[in-house]
Amino acid sequence: MKNKIRNLIPKQLITLAEEVYRRSRVAALNLRYGYPARGLNIIAVTGTNGKTSTALYINDILKSAGKKTALSTTTVLEINGKSEINKTHRTVPTTAKLLEFYQKCHAAKVDVVIMEVTSQGLQQHRLDGMQVNGAVFTNLTPDHLDYHGTMQRYADAKKILFGRKMRPKHCILNADDDYFEEFKQASVGEISSYGFSHSAKYSIHKMKQTARGMTWEVELDDNATSLSIPHVGGFNAANATAAALVCLRTGFATISAVQKGLAGSKPMPGRMEVVEGSGGASPLCIVDFAHTPDATQKVLEATRGLVSKKGKLICITGASGDRSLSRRGPVGEHAARISDVLYVTDDEPGSEDPAMIRSAVLEGAGRVANSKRARIIEAPDRCHAMKLAYESATKEDVIILIGMGRQTSRLGRDGPEPWDDYEVFRDVINGDSNKDCANWRKIYPVK
Repeated sequence: MKNKIRNLIPKQLITLAEEVYRRSRVAALNLRYGYPARGLNIIAVTGTNGKTSTALYINDILKSAGKKTALSTTTVLEINGKSEINKTHRTVPTTAKLLEFYQKCHAAKVDVVIMEVTSQGLQQHRLDGMQVNGAVFTNLTPDHLDYHGTMQRYADAKKILFGRKMRPKHCILNADDDYFEEFKQASVGEISSYGFSHSAKYSIHKMKQTARGMTWEVELDDNATSLSIPHVGGFNAANATAAALVCLRTGFATISAVQKGLAGSKPMPGRMEVVEGSGGASPLCIVDFAHTPDATQKVLEATRGLVSKKGKLICITGASGDRSLSRRGPVGEHAARISDVLYVTDDEPGSEDPAMIRSAVLEGAGRVANSKRARIIEAPDRCHAMKLAYESATKEDVIILIGMGRQTSRLGRDGPEPWDDYEVFRDVINGDSNKDCANWRKIYPVK
C-alpha cells in the first residue's frame, strides 16, 4: 500500500521532501548534541577505493608524531588508542552515532579526528556541521550507481567534501584519476596533487616491491624523500603518499614522523592480509576486502607480482547480494583475466538467490578470451572453495580470497550470521578438525 501511494507522488516532490527532512533532522540533532564537531581538527578521506587504508596510514603517521587521534573507518573505530572492530560495517555512522562519536573525541581531548567519508553520507547531510582541516580524494570508479544513478551524480556527491560547505583548508587530490580536474575545480582549499603521473606535483617514482613490502621516492619540500610500507601494491604506495601529504600540509606531522609512521604501520585487517600459517612450505594465502571491479583489478595485479615463475595465482571470489548489480560481471571479468585459477563462490547473498549472483560473476568471467582466461571452477560453499584451492595448490602458488576481508558477519536470507574470512581460511590451512568447513556450515548453512 505504501509503495502504491509513493508511486502516485511525483518523484521530484519525494526528493524535495526527503531533502527537507534530512536537513532539518540533522540540524535538530546537532542542536540537541551541541554541535559537537565544532573545535575538532578533522581529516576526511573519500573515494571509491582506498579510504580505509589511507585513513589507517594517517593514523599511524600522526601517532608517530605524538598526536592523540580518533579514527572512524569501515573496519575499525578508535579513540585515543582504544580500538574496536566496526561491527556495523557502516563507513559513516547514523547521524546520532556520529555526533556521539564527536562528543567522545572531545571528552578524550584528541588532537586529530580521521574519518572515512562516503558519497551517501555527504549527500544525505549526515556530515553537516563538520569542519574539515584536510580532505583527501583517492579515486572514483563505477560504484553505488544503484543509488546515484550516474557517475556524474556520484562525483558531484563526493565533491561536496572539497567545496564551500565543508571548507577544507587543504585538498589532497589523486592526479592519476580521470576525475582529477573536476575535483580540482571544485576544491576551495590549497591543492596538493599526488600520483604516478608526471603531472602530479608530488610524483611517485623509483618504486620497488618485495613480498615484505615496498619503497618509493617522492619530492617533499623540494627534497627526494624515501618512503616505505610493509605492504604491497602500487595503490598502497599512492594511499600512503596521500596520507603523508595531508599530515604534512595540515602541519600535524614532520617528514621524519611520516617516514617512521609509514615504515611501522600495522597490518591492515582484511587488506592484503597474509593468513597465519601460510607461506613457506605451503602456498601463500591472502585475504582482501576488494569487492568493486577497480579494487579487484588492482589487488590481483599487486598479488600477481608475488607469484614466482613456477607458481600460479589462484583467486576465490564472488559478489554480494541486494546491491550494486553492475559490479558482478566486471569483478568476474578482472578475476578471470588476471588469475590462473578462479573459484567463483558465494559472498554474502542477502535476500537474493546465491546461484543467480554466481551466474552474473561467471558471465563476466566468460567474456575473457579463452586464451587469456583462468581455469574457472564454481564452488558455491565459500569454505569448501577455500579447501579446494588450498589442497590443489603448490608451495609456489599464491591464493587470494577477496570480497569480505575481516567482516565479522555474513548476511543471508535469515539475517546476519557470524563469519570471518580470515578465521575460516586459517582453520582450513591448519586443518583444525574442530573448526572445519562442517563446523562453519552450521554457523552459515549453504542453501
